[in-house]
Amino acid sequence: MPRKEETFSGVGHLLYEIFRRRKGREEKEEKEKKQKKDPMIELYKKYCTKKGKASKEIKEAIAVLGWDVDPRCVPTVAVFMAEVAFLGMIVLFPFYLAYQVLFQGLPIDQLFAYIVYGLTSGDFMLWSFLIMPFIVAFSVWLYFYYYPVWKRDQLLKDMLPTLPETIGYLVLSMKLTPNLEKALEFAGENGTGRLAEEFKKLVWEIRMGLHTSTEEAIDKLAYRWGKFLREIKHALMRIRGAVLEPDDARRNIRLDEALKEVMTSVKERISELASKMYMPSVQLFYLGVFLPLLLFIIFPVAAAFTDIPIASLPVLVFVYVFFLPLVTYAFAKSILSRRPSIYEPPVPPKDLIKERRKLQRRAIIVAISLFLAFVFLGYYLHTSLDYTYEKIETIYCGAPGCLLSKYGYTSWDEAVKDPNIQYILSSFDTTPYWIVFGIFLGIVSALGAYLYITEKPRVELERRFEEMEEEFRDTVYLLASRMGEGKPLEGALDSLMEFMPDATIVQEVFSKISYNVKVLGLSLHDAVFDPVFGALKDIPSKFLKKALNIVVKAVELGTELASKALLAYSEQLRYEEEIIRALKEKMSEIRTMMMSMAVLVGPIVLGITIALQQVIIHSLMTYQPPQIPEELSLQMGISVPQMKGIQGNVASPLEFLVVVFIYNLLLTALLTYYAVSVYEGKNQPKLLLSLAKNLIISSILFVITTWLSVTLVRGMLG
Repeated sequence: MPRKEETFSGVGHLLYEIFRRRKGREEKEEKEKKQKKDPMIELYKKYCTKKGKASKEIKEAIAVLGWDVDPRCVPTVAVFMAEVAFLGMIVLFPFYLAYQVLFQGLPIDQLFAYIVYGLTSGDFMLWSFLIMPFIVAFSVWLYFYYYPVWKRDQLLKDMLPTLPETIGYLVLSMKLTPNLEKALEFAGENGTGRLAEEFKKLVWEIRMGLHTSTEEAIDKLAYRWGKFLREIKHALMRIRGAVLEPDDARRNIRLDEALKEVMTSVKERISELASKMYMPSVQLFYLGVFLPLLLFIIFPVAAAFTDIPIASLPVLVFVYVFFLPLVTYAFAKSILSRRPSIYEPPVPPKDLIKERRKLQRRAIIVAISLFLAFVFLGYYLHTSLDYTYEKIETIYCGAPGCLLSKYGYTSWDEAVKDPNIQYILSSFDTTPYWIVFGIFLGIVSALGAYLYITEKPRVELERRFEEMEEEFRDTVYLLASRMGEGKPLEGALDSLMEFMPDATIVQEVFSKISYNVKVLGLSLHDAVFDPVFGALKDIPSKFLKKALNIVVKAVELGTELASKALLAYSEQLRYEEEIIRALKEKMSEIRTMMMSMAVLVGPIVLGITIALQQVIIHSLMTYQPPQIPEELSLQMGISVPQMKGIQGNVASPLEFLVVVFIYNLLLTALLTYYAVSVYEGKNQPKLLLSLAKNLIISSILFVITTWLSVTLVRGMLG
């Protein structure tokens, strides 16, 4: 008989466990609610002063999303926000006029004449202030009006990849116990996504008596979601029909058909979605590479024939360092939002890397060494290969310093302002290419080396976890097979370790489970999930955690039922693996194309642009407009454009080189981000490792292309 103190201790421990688990569950649910709540819901409620007429599409979207918002509020809030945006843009116009009066010397009494003349003569800024309020207001209205529809489409896209898993759990439970309510509860607890939440909600409604029967509740769910995802409707109808089969064998056949139909349909839909991403990916390349190339050609020409400094350094920095990268990134994100997310890779935290601090110190030392080496190498090649002022003096008058002394200067800071010296220097390209190359290659190589050394162990660790996930699909079948022979769990684990002794998952997971059960005396659940001794405590794989949870629940049913459940689960995993493989095959084509654009085509095109700019500038400086008699010009209506001059309107070759080099790095980073995200999804270690390699390769190729093209142009231009 236990002592009184032990009894109270046991009761206290039990109450503590119940309270702790309940509190943890409540905190988790509250956190999930906060994460899922869309801020737009409160916005629609807050600014809904009156109610308009909502379209059928808006009503359906809000019903699917489950928002606590009156659909009639959406059009009125959209109009209100558009009005605010319109007024906000209009308010900017007086500030522009004040700027013209205060800083440009425009008389106040001539403001009206200035506006009329500017609009009739096509003034860009005035027309922008006239048109932009309407464009911005319409864009804002479009965003707020169709936001529920976009969110609905996003929800349906996210639901599609989760259907095989959730329906699979429903089928799995039905095979063991042909009870719809229990099957819904099992699928809701173990599945993911909106459909699993709908199953949980449906179970609660059934138990609260909101439906006359479970079958009626399932029919309502099937038809409500069937108009958006036909796979849900067909699967639930087949499962509902399987319940009516009196024979177990025929019921299992119909359940297998339901699961197979869902898998096949989802696989086709995902392949279709992946195929639709190919052309937008090509457009992303055009936006990132060919559009900048055209602008590089247009800007100097426009600057030569207008008073606008469109090719000056501030404009180039704004366009190529900020505007184009942001537009490219936004476009890439919009394409990636269409990517079906069917698999979440097991990304390991940095804490799992052994001797992480030591690796970081070594990476810093290597990075600093590479930076200094490239900077010194760049300076050495600058003195050897670039045209310096001393080399020009030697070529021009025989010795360094002779040109300065000839014109009476002591330093080049003053001498370069002399028109005579400027004329002499115009025959030479004094851009310090190799100094720029050395500095940028030093920065890129240092960053690349640091990322490579620190992230490669994480990627290798992730590959090991992915290998374990692949092996798990085979081990589930083997466990089911051994338990089908009547062996208990311990015997099945021993047989598994003998059959696959070299498998990573056997060494890292199942051997630990066996040890925890036999030696430590833990229950199967604790042997797997215990935070201290559990086999999965250092394995950040959501797939393995969920899959082993199914294994644990199956084993608790007994040896015979566990064998049937695990065999069915093995079949489900095989179907899911086929879908993942099909998606990756489609995404592999896009990844290969974008990687080649990032490290090959982009750097070569931008490197040639450096030399192309020199050709354009040289052509503009030597351009002589044809001399047409004034009488003939008036008779024929011919107007020859007159150059305004490019001095001061165009960035210097050094400034242009720095801007293009920075843009090449940004473009490489953006295309690499897109390529990795398309294939891997959200995978930080592989993204950083790819950036480490691609930035270095792209920079080296850019340097080689630039130097070769500039050398060729020097020979052509003399």
